[in-house]
Amino acid sequence: MLLSVLLLVTAVLMVVAYVKEAPLRGGGLVRAQAEVVTFDNSRDGADHIEVRYEVPGEGVRSARIAVRAHYAEGDRVEVLYVPDDPGRVRTAQAWAPTLQPKVIIATLTVTALMPLVVLGRVWWLQRRRVHEPVMNPGR
Repeated sequence: MLLSVLLLVTAVLMVVAYVKEAPLRGGGLVRAQAEVVTFDNSRDGADHIEVRYEVPGEGVRSARIAVRAHYAEGDRVEVLYVPDDPGRVRTAQAWAPTLQPKVIIATLTVTALMPLVVLGRVWWLQRRRVHEPVMNPGR
């Protein structure tokens, strides 16, 4: 039962993270040229770059982006940002979203099936108990 609750909480957190990144997946993003300021090579997840890019009317902005490629300081990359919120930005190529749709689908499937597994186990134990032979020690 505890496992089911943990899986459900994980699934909810994954859906929230996926929804938060939805504007970066859709159309209507603005393209800009950016310069890589730093590259952070991570062993336990996606690598990150910090980029500087110019937003017309707002000046130069900087952002930290998860990526699936290696960059060097000074590299030029194309970024896409949300026009209403230029701080929400991703690279045009090799972007590493927090969650892949396949991971979300797999977690939701396991979360949905876990209660069925638990109920099946309870049913099997009850059925087994009903059909066990009764031992009569008096005979």
